Amino acid sequence: MNQIFIEGTNNRASVAIKFDGQVYNYQCSKGHNQLEEIIFFFKTKVTQYKINLNLINAIGYTSGPGSFTGIRMGMMISQGLGFDDPSKIFPLPSLSALALLAHQQFNIDKFYVARNAFMGEYFFGGFDFSGRLLEKTMNSKLVSLRELSDSLSDNLLVVTPKEELEAIELAISKPCKIYGIELDAKLLLPILDQMAKGECGFIFSADKTSYLRDEEAWDTW
Repeated sequence: MNQIFIEGTNNRASVAIKFDGQVYNYQCSKGHNQLEEIIFFFKTKVTQYKINLNLINAIGYTSGPGSFTGIRMGMMISQGLGFDDPSKIFPLPSLSALALLAHQQFNIDKFYVARNAFMGEYFFGGFDFSGRLLEKTMNSKLVSLRELSDSLSDNLLVVTPKEELEAIELAISKPCKIYGIELDAKLLLPILDQMAKGECGFIFSADKTSYLRDEEAWDTW
């Protein structure tokens, strides 16, 4: 299957193209002007390796939570590439992406996923693979540091992006085991393949997420 995945929720976005069995991937060199870098990557690789974008079967992007600018970029590129056939487009929530990668890499079944939302808040959700399918034990939501601490008991497993590992370790004072996961477009291609084939075993639209801050929160800026 020919695929494209854009991961924009981290500080530095990444993109991966799988075409005729070959994988071409790129991570942005800095946290700004990322759209320019990714468009340049697309133009270069499509021309250099004669990639026919009409033969792409699935286009995925991480739909958040995470970098707001990166999420919009991934959505925009995906919608542009899949304009003629929106059924090719697969949004993947970043907490679910982290959970799937953690399950595959560390063979763990029940754990929580946390991301730094800054302003003293964290994105947080619970996952369970013990039935061989991904199930949410807690709908992902935006929580304060106190709520995060109250939600965790000793010896639980927590998964977070590698680049946010230090911030999460500082935030969680309880003796939990924390795994740092590399959230990269290339690593998400196999998951996109499963999604396109309907093999992931969960429905993203059923997750009632709450990522919005109260209006009062923005008074601190």
